[in-house]
Amino acid sequence: MVKRALKAILRTVAPGYYDSLAMTRANRHGVAVMEKHGIPAITKTVVERCGMKVLSGPFTGMNYISESAGSSFLPKLIGSYESELHGVLKTVLAKKYETVVDVGSAEGYYAVGLAMRLGGSPQIYAFDINPEAQALCRKLIAANGMADKVVIESFCDP
Repeated sequence: MVKRALKAILRTVAPGYYDSLAMTRANRHGVAVMEKHGIPAITKTVVERCGMKVLSGPFTGMNYISESAGSSFLPKLIGSYESELHGVLKTVLAKKYETVVDVGSAEGYYAVGLAMRLGGSPQIYAFDINPEAQALCRKLIAANGMADKVVIESFCDP
């Protein structure tokens, strides 16, 4: 009961800080589940055989990093991540935009991928409250030379 009350107070007094802590905890749980099911070993084999470039999907050829925030990076690397959105992305990529906002950007899969593939020179804003995700996003931006196109922000507030 005390723990619940402390969480409620923290959520009220410092919502950004609370959200960041909650996200970090959720990410750690996700890593534990993936380890339980042998995903790291499978991922290691794929990386050894295929390297660190996205193999297929809307962001084929994107250089990837060896970590992700909140999800396995293996589906991103092989190009099957959120495959139900591939058709939508094809439509999005056919248009030109001045600004793109990615809220909950994690390590930057969509932010960097869109920066690479969208025509023109759109400014991409990658929002994530998790400092670990922001650090990974910086690495992915650097790995693909997109520092001039992607801006990392923390809390997205209208």
